[in-house]
Amino acid sequence: MPDLIRTSIDLPAKLAEVFAYVADPATGPIVSSAKEVLDATRDNGQVTSFETKRGTVKYVTQASPHYLEGEYQQKRARTRYEIRCEAIGEATTRVSIDVNIQPQSMRAKLSGPLPRLRAKLQLNDWREQAQQHFGPKKK
Repeated sequence: MPDLIRTSIDLPAKLAEVFAYVADPATGPIVSSAKEVLDATRDNGQVTSFETKRGTVKYVTQASPHYLEGEYQQKRARTRYEIRCEAIGEATTRVSIDVNIQPQSMRAKLSGPLPRLRAKLQLNDWREQAQQHFGPKKK
């Protein structure tokens, strides 16, 4: 049975800046720590997929700068990320994230909470990192 996680964050930045940050694995992908990114594949300047220590991320849809859909294929689970960026005013962007975790085997179903826990921890780390990145700059 799939598992769904929903979260959102408001960032004090313009829509295009936030989307570029979200889509680029070098600045902190939502699915994995930037330190874990091994290799990224680009097509016409946009990242189409990247490898991590735990699996492969493929961007299925990139409707810049509003919508990004990715699929993270791991050994025991497939995780789909739907990321929507919505401008709120001129200088604020809301990032809404839906994470759908689908176990790929009976063994993965038995270890049920682990993929969810990993995804939640990574989302929390990403939220903190994004808030620091787009937060007030110290002079």
